[in-house]
Amino acid sequence: MKSYFQSCLILLLVIFGARPSESYAQSASSEWSGNFLYTLYPVTGFNISWIETIPFLSWQKPELPLGGTPPGLIGYNIYRNNIFLINLSGIDTTWYYEYQNLEPGEYIYAITAYYDLTPYGLPGQFGESDAVVDTIQMFCFSILPFEEQWDYGCFAYNTWEFEPAQENWSIALTDGNPIPAAAFTGVPQITTYSSRLKSKFHCPGMYFCASLYLDFDYKLEDLTAGSTEKMFVEMYYDSTWHTMLELTNQGSTGWIHHSVNISELLPSACQIGFRAEGENSSNIYAYMIDNIQLYAICHPPLNTSLNFSGGNVVTISWEPPCDPQKADSTYFQYFIMRTDSSGLPPFVQISSVITDTFFNNYIAPDQLGGHFRYYVLAEHMHTGTGMCFGVGDTVNYIPILGIPGQPSYDPVLYPNPANNQVIIENARQGSEIFIFDFLGRTMLNRETTSDEKLVVDVSSWPAGVYFVKISTREKSVVRKLSVLH
Repeated sequence: MKSYFQSCLILLLVIFGARPSESYAQSASSEWSGNFLYTLYPVTGFNISWIETIPFLSWQKPELPLGGTPPGLIGYNIYRNNIFLINLSGIDTTWYYEYQNLEPGEYIYAITAYYDLTPYGLPGQFGESDAVVDTIQMFCFSILPFEEQWDYGCFAYNTWEFEPAQENWSIALTDGNPIPAAAFTGVPQITTYSSRLKSKFHCPGMYFCASLYLDFDYKLEDLTAGSTEKMFVEMYYDSTWHTMLELTNQGSTGWIHHSVNISELLPSACQIGFRAEGENSSNIYAYMIDNIQLYAICHPPLNTSLNFSGGNVVTISWEPPCDPQKADSTYFQYFIMRTDSSGLPPFVQISSVITDTFFNNYIAPDQLGGHFRYYVLAEHMHTGTGMCFGVGDTVNYIPILGIPGQPSYDPVLYPNPANNQVIIENARQGSEIFIFDFLGRTMLNRETTSDEKLVVDVSSWPAGVYFVKISTREKSVVRKLSVLH
């Protein structure tokens, strides 16, 4: 029989059935069983680190003072912000990935060792050790660029979730751009519904000196054209959902590409949402969503200019891509690209890494009669990837005259969006055409041989967003191209 004095000295553990408590035990780890005192030893070495953007919890299993595993140890309980998260069975499972789609913020994790109390004379009862606690600051789940083409045929691969419930969301295996696609279908019939398909959190904040875009393709197979069934394209930031685009059932459509500038949300962490809402789902056959892309286009250097002050030296100067109040000079490094004395592409790099905002280019005496063209390439170091570049305007210089050249044309491309082919006009003979996707992969690199229009076959290219850089004697321009199939 325990004395009153013993009861006052020992804070008792919570003893309960097989179901873990809703919050971790706060009591001491010693308890009386019969006439002897036993201890439930806690884990040691609890630590939280990052694996890419996923919290990784690790620890060491409890150990007796003289070595060995405590009797009755059967697993571990993990809590987040004092709420039970998961029970891990097995004493050798000493790690856990936190795959939940967490909103950015501070999270407190705790772990307890979980015991079967049978060895202590309490058969059928269970107990927890003291909690060991660690804290982590969650910024967001995924960095850019992000792309979803549903190639894995499921929502789970990129951690898509539903709010408040999945309702009629599914993966369409017989339609897509190309197959498959996400679909909100009319059957089974539901009324007065609202169901959101939402992404994990993304991290565009590091692209504060850029423009942010959400691109996607959608298709509606309508039955009534009654304007009662809607699809809202949304972004979650600043603790609320914001509508970027509203689609309504006003008749069936083919695949339509949308590109939405969402730079307004920078630098907030964000989620993508597609919310189906309406009176009666049977009014439509399906809304379908495909080729979702969230990406940034980094800003170029500003106000590039040339000066020839004699001594065979051309000075190229420019301003940083961003206001200095947003980013100091350490956020950028620059490279100078230049043609040879013909003024025709290709451009080649003529500088090493530059951290200033000017560069002196020495022109050899035997090339003073040439025509040179320059542009500045800014690498944005604050993106965390070191692979985001802004391309400045092309400037011209004829050193022997000391006169900057002036742009005199504007290339165009159509149709845009394109399906099977895109036509580039007014590109001038000797222009360099460079087309790349939003990941920087080269799709085309060609020099024109006449002033005629150039026809580019895009029928085999994946649907999505591409960038067309056209460099001529006068300047370089970059155009955005969308390809749909």
